[in-house]
Amino acid sequence: MSLHLGDLAPDLTQDSTMGPIQFRKWIGAHWALLFSPPADHAPAGTTEPGRVGKLWEAFGRRDVKVLAVSVDPVDTHRVGIKDIDEAQKTHVDCPILGDQRPQGLRAP
Repeated sequence: MSLHLGDLAPDLTQDSTMGPIQFRKWIGAHWALLFSPPADHAPAGTTEPGRVGKLWEAFGRRDVKVLAVSVDPVDTHRVGIKDIDEAQKTHVDCPILGDQRPQGLRAP
């Protein structure tokens, strides 16, 4: 299944760095930006959330909610956020969904 700009994303309930999120309830009547940084502690996996942190107020002014979907579990994301905030002098304030697949089922 692929999503395109303007498509309605399917509903889901998933654990995140800010607690469980039921997507439709969380998004409400807002626009949403979904982005998918790669694994925690990878260069792009830290750059993208750091940039979102620096743009956080701009998203808020435009009534846009931001949600990251990444391949690591929530506890790993929480450690990664602390590193990003410190290294990039920002505050990553968007929830990052955790991947609940068992370690052996992850793509290499």
